[in-house]
Amino acid sequence: MNTNINNLSNYLETLFDTLAEYSEERVTLIGAVAMERTMKKRIFQDGQTSTGTLISSGYSSGEGWFARKYFTARQSAFVPVSKKSIVKETTRVGKNSGITIRSTKISKKDTRTKVNKTMYVRDGYKGVRELQGRQTQKVDLKLSGSLEQNITNVRSGDKTLLVIKSQTEIKKSEDLEALYKKPIFAPSYTEQKACEDAMSKEVAKILTELL
Repeated sequence: MNTNINNLSNYLETLFDTLAEYSEERVTLIGAVAMERTMKKRIFQDGQTSTGTLISSGYSSGEGWFARKYFTARQSAFVPVSKKSIVKETTRVGKNSGITIRSTKISKKDTRTKVNKTMYVRDGYKGVRELQGRQTQKVDLKLSGSLEQNITNVRSGDKTLLVIKSQTEIKKSEDLEALYKKPIFAPSYTEQKACEDAMSKEVAKILTELL
């Protein structure tokens, strides 16, 4: 009986050594992927902070003049026009998305567009987003998608990290948190739980494979 118990102890020790040696990267990667997916949905779809509140109820809608750099999602929507220029706007709602999409046209007789470097938008950044086919019901921090694409998991030494790859996008994330005065890019409780659950399931799967 003692021999059997000792054998079981040795077997379990070997089993967990194998798990630690060969599966740590696999398990943490699965957890990081789950956290990344959940975080991106929270920020770029649901428009929520790390504490689960809305980042903001809506985008600014006061009139403004915007340079080409604000039209990263649809550069063709940028029309360098002044407030006094002849403008014709058409608005439609996307059939599948339900998002308001706006187009602006300038009279061919208007020569001022040749010298203007900014575009007048009567309802500010809200209008800038609509001109590019983006939703404006809530703040979701998604325009070109570059920030979302730069959030990813990487392997560094023996650790798996969830990072923002580009220094430009890191600066953008910091500026956004400063603008809204709320934590946005820190993992929420839900995201940490999603990571833990995913890792637990993967450990159980590996044990099943080894047994």
